[in-house]
Amino acid sequence: MSRPKLYVLDQHHLALPVFDDVVTWARAFEQADNRVVVAKTDTAHYLVLTVFLGIDHQWGSGEPLLFETMVFLPPEQHAGLVEIGTMERYSTWAEAQAGHERIAAMLAFEAAAAHTLSRDALRRLAQQANQALHD
Repeated sequence: MSRPKLYVLDQHHLALPVFDDVVTWARAFEQADNRVVVAKTDTAHYLVLTVFLGIDHQWGSGEPLLFETMVFLPPEQHAGLVEIGTMERYSTWAEAQAGHERIAAMLAFEAAAAHTLSRDALRRLAQQANQALHD
């Protein structure tokens, strides 16, 4: 049997495989409760958003990557959300929450130190976070 690519969350935030039944998966995501935002940190300088993807983004071997954190510049600074280059993926809800908190804390620390965050500063922090994750 092939590895499942599609998942839904149960009431305890555990990912359950759908085994390539696209119709079942799509029906689950039609319900607003299944389009899950794990965490959201919104400030005047940036937006950190962590979501359940529902699709395994793992290439090759390893645990399925089902959650994603991205950092954006807020719409007030541009004509819409602008992704600034950081993206981390996780296998579990707990990992996603911890990753979100770590990135948000790093950005908050930088903002407090600099009193403002430039796009370059956000990119630098994102690169540092990604490097620390892989070291």
